[in-house]
Amino acid sequence: MSAQTAPKTANMFSGWIRRSAWRGVGALLSLGLTLAVAACGATAPGAQPTATSSPTATPAPSVGWRLVTSPNPTSPPQSALVATTALSSTDAWAVGQSFTDSAGQQSLIEHWNGSAWQIVASSGLDSLNAIAAVSTNDVWAVGGLFNYGVGSHPDKPLVEHWNGSRWSIVAASNTNANAVELTGVAVVAANNVWAVGREDIGAAHTTQALIERWDGNTWQIVSGPTLPQGALGAGLTGVTALSQTDVWAVGAYIASDHTIRALALHWDGAVWTVANSPDTWGALSSVAAHGTHDVRAVGYSSSGDGNQQATLILQWDGSAWHRIAPPTPSGATYSNLTGVMADASGAFWAVGVCHNAAGNRQTLIERCP
Repeated sequence: MSAQTAPKTANMFSGWIRRSAWRGVGALLSLGLTLAVAACGATAPGAQPTATSSPTATPAPSVGWRLVTSPNPTSPPQSALVATTALSSTDAWAVGQSFTDSAGQQSLIEHWNGSAWQIVASSGLDSLNAIAAVSTNDVWAVGGLFNYGVGSHPDKPLVEHWNGSRWSIVAASNTNANAVELTGVAVVAANNVWAVGREDIGAAHTTQALIERWDGNTWQIVSGPTLPQGALGAGLTGVTALSQTDVWAVGAYIASDHTIRALALHWDGAVWTVANSPDTWGALSSVAAHGTHDVRAVGYSSSGDGNQQATLILQWDGSAWHRIAPPTPSGATYSNLTGVMADASGAFWAVGVCHNAAGNRQTLIERCP
């Protein structure tokens, strides 16, 4: 890749990964909600799609989703929550970011105590992209500290830890990269936590996947696999852990023809490998699993240049990934799934966004089965 094409490719890929980081709505499903809704025209099992020219919400049953009041640290509000995790019905966390003229952009952390959401003081600046919990006094959140190219200071990874009484910053591994962002985190045990993201390296600002693991004392970089031949860069946005020897990470890589293609990696307890997956144009944003032979990854398919076209769902059956045809939102010009989770009933829930011909955005929720 020439010096002239490298920055363009890196910028395109960086833009995708930052958009993908805002996917945490899907984690709200971990609170145990069980409403099958396809708010952008995709239908719940057994329902018939409505023939309309624009996305139409499916009528809600008498018991289902409802708005829950959440606090905003600024007035007027300039904040967003992008990821959640729940230990119980009285112990849940949500993370994101807020912005004020005086303090700039800061990480935002809120806690649910069973009756209300409350803001909890955060030690970090800028934004948090993902959160996972070991126990009530052992919670991890990851994100990034950005300078957006101002000055000589590179972007840095942001890792925060909750010890039961306060959040504090924990040093991530120093990659010596131009910029680093962590976008996913998953827990195996107190001494085995995984975080994934991307880093920009070298004068050409090549983007490559970043994998780090907490061993109980420090965060350490774990070598990733060799990418498909000719790959120009890669980034990871989601990770899920079934056991010490069964961890999945997803994202995308840039092929030699500069198209963005879906990427799925697997950890077997010793090494990371590129899993057998369809050669699909697009990107994966999130991954969840019910077991070794039932893993789902979601994102969007594209025309090859990074432009989103339709939702993308892949299923791992224990030996290979297979592309699954998702419901088609009625009237949507394109759609994107940004989060997926596996609930206790054996179902998978996926959430995202879709656009209609008028450019209006609407929420998108799908369930299988």
